[in-house]
Amino acid sequence: MRLDLLDAGDPRAEVRAVFSWSYQNLPGDAARVFRLLGLHPGDTVHVEAVAALTGTEAGEARRLLGVLVRASLVHVGRGGRYGMHDLLRAYAAELAVRHDSGPDRKAALTRLFDHYLAGAVAAMDTLYPDGTEPDGDPDTARGWIEAERPNLAAACTYGAAHGWHRFAVALAGTMFRYLDAGGPVAEAVAVTASAVSAAVALGDREAQARALSDLGRLHRRQGRLDEAVDTYRRSLALYADLGEHAAEAVALRNLGSVHWRLGNYRQAAENYRRAGERYERLGDAAGQADASVRLGLVDARLGDEEQATKRFASALDLVTRLGDRFSEAYVISLLARLSRRPADLERAATHLEQSLAVMRQAGDRTGEAYVLTDLGVVYARSGRLAEAADHLRNVVVLHRRIGDRASEAEALNDLGQVLLAAGDAADARAQHEQALALAQEIGDRYEQARAHDGIGGPHRELAQQLFAALAVPLP
Repeated sequence: MRLDLLDAGDPRAEVRAVFSWSYQNLPGDAARVFRLLGLHPGDTVHVEAVAALTGTEAGEARRLLGVLVRASLVHVGRGGRYGMHDLLRAYAAELAVRHDSGPDRKAALTRLFDHYLAGAVAAMDTLYPDGTEPDGDPDTARGWIEAERPNLAAACTYGAAHGWHRFAVALAGTMFRYLDAGGPVAEAVAVTASAVSAAVALGDREAQARALSDLGRLHRRQGRLDEAVDTYRRSLALYADLGEHAAEAVALRNLGSVHWRLGNYRQAAENYRRAGERYERLGDAAGQADASVRLGLVDARLGDEEQATKRFASALDLVTRLGDRFSEAYVISLLARLSRRPADLERAATHLEQSLAVMRQAGDRTGEAYVLTDLGVVYARSGRLAEAADHLRNVVVLHRRIGDRASEAEALNDLGQVLLAAGDAADARAQHEQALALAQEIGDRYEQARAHDGIGGPHRELAQQLFAALAVPLP
């Protein structure tokens, strides 16, 4: 709501008069804090951020906030955070423009943004240490990010739109791994799109390529597959032109993953092969393993289980030598699904259960959903249908909370198949119908075919046609 609406006549003009009376009775230093709070792009603020915004010590900021609270211009919320009514914030911002110079306002916001960036870097270094022991308490770091996440997102989008371009690029890049792991995806998209526009404004092609790559992943997870293809292609072109071969390999791999979702398996395989070639030239064993896994998934979907098994075995050897326990558990589960031997399935379940504990301890909801999916499939192949259904229901909930619509459609179909095997045909059909609606909306042809097959009846012939078009045998 715009503040000038208060001038439209009584009683709104009286509200402005009350604001003005309260402000005029403030001491000068408290009045300055009130004005600068109007510049803050978020809804609530912690005292440390107020100290940064106003250039004061935390104790002094707390004292001045107390003055504003007693004047009913600021209220105290949960966790010692301070907020203002939207109309008061607009009034404060108007006063700041009137009484504080442009350089002073810019300096205040720059201090605030530096505070948020430093806090985000420290928290991410704690949560995702680069091969070293974390410096700090992970629970504290995660708590800080969760509390400040709305402000970090607001600061990033504001910075990109108002000239703090380097800040927007740096904050979005710092936060991406956390936002991608914990969602919601829509918020991550807003932050990352801001980084793209800020990088374009800077003329920083490397930053633009990196932000586009991140944005492509988010579009894919949202089910905006055509946009993901376009975004990844833009990123790939920039990386190729810059000679960034490692990043180019990642972009190729990611572009292949979108084609996989679209059912373009030949194109997906071509992208994976090109990525694998680059990883091999770079001596990147982890990248080679990933490319081998993805090519194996294409082989399996096209019905060549022998070739898929060879690729998975090759990848397993690489990730085991690298000590990558998470990837090792995943590849073991892929091999177990193909072999279907009880001992292999039991081994896969043990490894996946260990990965699940790690993901939950780290608070990685995306990783947790992926592991639960694999574990649910392994349990189902082992005849543990009730446990499989429980896991897959949790997966559906997680993907909905995160906003990963592409994975949600897959999980709904997985759940439907397990429920049908357990004898609950009605619930199974309901899950497949939800999956069908979602898969049609996002253009995932394979999940559409699975859903039609699960619904059965008059849809069976359509499912046969879709699977045939995809060159995939019915499961």
